[in-house]
Amino acid sequence: MFGDGKTWRGVAVAVAGCIVAVSAQKYLLADTFDRIALVDYRRVNVLAFGSAMGGGAMLGELPNSFVKRRLGIPPGGTRRGVLSMVFYVWDQIDLLTTAWPALCSWIHPTPLVVTMSGVVGLGLHPAISTVGYLMGARKTAR
Repeated sequence: MFGDGKTWRGVAVAVAGCIVAVSAQKYLLADTFDRIALVDYRRVNVLAFGSAMGGGAMLGELPNSFVKRRLGIPPGGTRRGVLSMVFYVWDQIDLLTTAWPALCSWIHPTPLVVTMSGVVGLGLHPAISTVGYLMGARKTAR
């Protein structure tokens, strides 16, 4: 339904990675970046916040994958024409569509913060995908 690339292992790794990242921010960096942090890491429950972040991000990947499989686009594949650009942008920021709502118990972002996270996602997501491909963790660099 979503393609072979969507696995429970991927969800577990995403959630665990987010818990580790939130733990590092709470226990190692909270005082350093306190003024610019969107959340008070000293008070945040790392398991709950990290799980919401990772789970929310993985949930956001599903609608995009579902639509692409219905259109016959294989995992890592692309479409020609106007839909190519639509799917490219959607691929880069799909995780934000559910990650932000999942984090709203802790963070109340401004429209500017949400927009900037989309801009950063458009640049960062392709780079991370390429690293994953080079490490052998992904079948494609897209």
